[in-house]
Amino acid sequence: MHVQSVSALVMPHVRDGARWHVLSVHRHACNFVTESGQLVALVSPRLGRGPFHLLLSEDVDFHHVCAHAPVLHVRSGRLVLGHHTIPTSPQEVWDPQVRWPPHGEGVDLLRKVATQVLSEREEKGRLLRLIRQRIDEGIAAVKRALREGDVASVARGVAMLAGLGPGLTPAGDDALLGLLAAVQAAGPSSMADMLSRAVRQHALPHTTQLSATWLRYALARAYSEPWHRVVRAWEQGDTPALAQAFRHILGIGATSGYYALVGFTRGIE
Repeated sequence: MHVQSVSALVMPHVRDGARWHVLSVHRHACNFVTESGQLVALVSPRLGRGPFHLLLSEDVDFHHVCAHAPVLHVRSGRLVLGHHTIPTSPQEVWDPQVRWPPHGEGVDLLRKVATQVLSEREEKGRLLRLIRQRIDEGIAAVKRALREGDVASVARGVAMLAGLGPGLTPAGDDALLGLLAAVQAAGPSSMADMLSRAVRQHALPHTTQLSATWLRYALARAYSEPWHRVVRAWEQGDTPALAQAFRHILGIGATSGYYALVGFTRGIE
């Protein structure tokens, strides 16, 4: 087993002598906080590449590897965690930044396929329906304010979504991530700038550390691998590949991918 891929944005933290403290341990990932306060994650192939991920070459039992060693040390090209040693090379340095193509008429395809894939999943249970209702209201408020250029109302709409729902990445934040991607993909730069400022000021300080990390990278147009597949399929006009890329997003986490796709679809609309 070795580190197969490292996000280019976390490479500065993979330096000899670095110490990372365990933040949380999950089935397919272990999250760490670096000495500078940045979050990095050691993940299994099932989660894939991400903007702050170190991707392992094979699945491991993270509860066994990480749970009893509170500090990871980087030493001479190895990650040392308790009794476990993981080589960091050879490795791919992966660029997580998405470069959306010129949209033009292609936005219609993006909207059509995203809407179709989102319709394949329904909210089950009263709580999920209530969360979805609140998210739809928040996104509608943000969209209306963006169209009107109303900075204060954009901030209020973002605040409605920030930290909304349970979990390490609350549903409202997942929806904001998708909305950011939509505006970056298809909106004017002035609209993207307005939304980015509101997210930075009114979402990042009011959610979990993990969720704020995902949003912070999204502000820099850095996303996980399935979003890159969306871009490639959109560029090629490949409808089946685009649908499959959106389904990969839909399958992220218990609900994270679903709400991100809600935000993206509503934003593209």
